[in-house]
Amino acid sequence: MAKITLSLIKRDHVRVVLEAIARKKHITKQEIAALTGLSLVTVGKITDTLGEAGIIVHGKNVQQKVGRRAEVLRVRQDWAIPVYDLSGTTFRFYITTLDGKIIDKAELPRSADAQYVSADFVRFLKLTLALLRRNYRNHKLPGVGVAIPGAYDAENDRIISTMMPEMGDLKLLRNFRKIFKDADIVIDNASRLCAAGLIEALPDYKQRTITCISFGDSIECTTCDRGEYPRGAHNLAGRLGDLPYVSGVTYTNFMHDALSTSVILEPALEIIRTAAIAYDPEEIYICSNRFSFSPDEVLRMQNRLAASVGIGAYPPKLHAVYNPEMEAMSGIISRVIGNWLDSMIVPQTRKKRKTADGADVNGETPTVAEAVADETDVSEDADA
Repeated sequence: MAKITLSLIKRDHVRVVLEAIARKKHITKQEIAALTGLSLVTVGKITDTLGEAGIIVHGKNVQQKVGRRAEVLRVRQDWAIPVYDLSGTTFRFYITTLDGKIIDKAELPRSADAQYVSADFVRFLKLTLALLRRNYRNHKLPGVGVAIPGAYDAENDRIISTMMPEMGDLKLLRNFRKIFKDADIVIDNASRLCAAGLIEALPDYKQRTITCISFGDSIECTTCDRGEYPRGAHNLAGRLGDLPYVSGVTYTNFMHDALSTSVILEPALEIIRTAAIAYDPEEIYICSNRFSFSPDEVLRMQNRLAASVGIGAYPPKLHAVYNPEMEAMSGIISRVIGNWLDSMIVPQTRKKRKTADGADVNGETPTVAEAVADETDVSEDADA
C-alpha cells in the first residue's frame, strides 16, 4: 500500500485537525473527529502523518484511572515562530509555539524621526537575533511573521503608512533576509492580521461574510467573504478607496485627537454603514485598542444602522471588541502556519535546502540554527 503523506491529504483537513489539537492541552482522535466533523479514519491518517513529521506527540492519558488509557495528542513545544510587531512606537518581538503560547519576548522603543528609525531597527534585529540563537537554536522554525502599520509595497520593499511616514525608509524584506536566510516571511498590516485572528476564531466563518473595523489612531477595515479576503490595501480598496477613509472630514484626525467614544460615534457609524453597503456582511466587529464602546453605544449604532437607507432588510449584527494591546498574534501565527502547511502539502511549493555539508533536504522544517544568520551578518548599513 502507498504511504500516506501530507501531499495526499486536503489542506483544509490538515489545518482543522492541527488547530483542534493546538486548542487543547491533550485531545483524543475521537474528540478531534467530533470537533471537526471528519471521519475517524481521516483523523487517524492526518495525526499519524503529523506525528511522523514531528509536529505532534502521541501519548497516553495518565489522568484516566479506569480501563485502558486512551491515546491523547498534543502539539510539540520545541517549535518557535518569531513574530515582529512594528506597528507602534515601540518595536516588539515575540516567540510563540505552534499553539500560540508566548514563550519569550523583547522590545525596543524607537525614534519618531525618520533619520534614526533605520538605526533603531538594526539594533532591534540584533537584539532578537541574539535571543533566538542563545535560547532557541534547536527549535524548529516554520516561518516568521511581521506586522506593520499601513500597507507593504513589495515592489519597492517599503512600508506605506499614513500615520507613520517615518517607517517608509526601511528596506523591510532585505533586512529580514539578512537574518532569516532560510525561512518563509509573512508581512502584512497589523490591524488586518488582528482582524484575521479574530474572524478565524469564529465558528463557521467560511460560511459567512464578516467585517472587522479597527479603530485606533487610524481606521482599518477587513472583510472576510466566506473564507476569502478580497485584495486591496485595506480590503475595501476599489470600492471605498484607500482607508483611512475621508468624506468631508479626515477621520484619522478624529481618531488621533479623540478622548472618548462619544467624539467618534458619528464617524464610526458612517464607516460601518459604508462597509455594510459594500459587502453586506452578516456581522461587523468593531475592534479598538483605544476605545471601549459601551453596550448602549453599540445598541444606538445598531438601531441607526437598521434605519439606514440601502442597508437592506437584514442589517449586520454589531459587536464591540476591546483589545488594549491590539496584538496581531493569532492572525500572524495563522498565516505563518498556513504557508508552512502549504509548503508541506503542495509539492510545487516545497523548497529544497542544503545542510552545512551541502546535502539536499526536502520538505523538512529547518531549526533556528539552520535558518538564522550569524550575528556578524547584520550591520548598521542593513537598511541601505
